[in-house]
This record gives sequence, structure tokens and C-alpha cells, in this order.
Amino acid sequence: MRTSPFILTAAGICMVSASVQAAETMKSVLSELADTLAALNTQLDTIKDKDSATAAAPEIEKIATKFAALTVKVMKPDNLTPPAPEESADLQALQKRMMDINTKFQANLSRIGQGGFITPELAKAFQALQPKDPSAAPSPAPAAGDKEEEKSEK
Repeated sequence: MRTSPFILTAAGICMVSASVQAAETMKSVLSELADTLAALNTQLDTIKDKDSATAAAPEIEKIATKFAALTVKVMKPDNLTPPAPEESADLQALQKRMMDINTKFQANLSRIGQGGFITPELAKAFQALQPKDPSAAPSPAPAAGDKEEEKSEK
């Protein structure tokens, strides 16, 4: 029986890919999540008006998509190697870093919203922050206006 070199190459790639995935740790994913949120903040820092919001939207959407994918990984930790006990200090430092980055993210969102800089393009980019796996996170509650629309449709 002859085996195609293509099949052997494909099998090798799959095996390497599987071992790389299995080696992914909770710490590495959380670190990448922090880096991604920091990159998102860097883009949000550039928004000073509606024109800059529209210009930043494509890059924000790209980063937000990566953030959402990482969020799904964190919410399904069975696929990640758990942190080793000796990593507890590293994880505490990472948690503090995430809190600091998130505080800045919230401040940026507030500044952009209060400044009236949210354009349709930026709103679409922000939607990419939502995890794509519906079982990964609860759906946001409908806004008060949505409930009134539902009643009027009935």
C-alpha cells in the first residue's frame, strides 16, 4: 500500500497544530487577551472626532474580533492547560494589569460615547467584541426601548 506524500504532509501539519493547541495555557491566553485589549485602547486613543472614529473602525474591528475569539477560549478553559501553582504571582500581576487596561478601556468608551463620536462604522466594529460562540456568553439584556418595540409589534 502506497501513501501519498500529500497525506503524510497534511497529517504532520495536523499533529503539529494539535500539539501547539494543547500547549496553550490559561496564562498565555490571558496574557494575549490583555495585549489585545491594550491594542484596542491604543486605537481608541486616536479617536478625537467622528472622522477619526470612522478611520479607526476597520482596525478596531480586527482587534475586537481577536479579542472575542480569545474571550471564548477563556470561557471554555477545558481546552487550556491550567496554570501551575508556581505561576500564582504571575497570574496576580496579570490580573492587576487586566484591571488597569480595562479601566482605561471603560474610560475610552465613556469619552467616545459622551463626545458623540460613535459612527455607524465604529458601532459595527464594537459589535465584533461579542463572542461568536452563543454558548460562550449570555446574551445582553434588551434595552428599555427594545421592550417597547416588542410590545408594539404584538
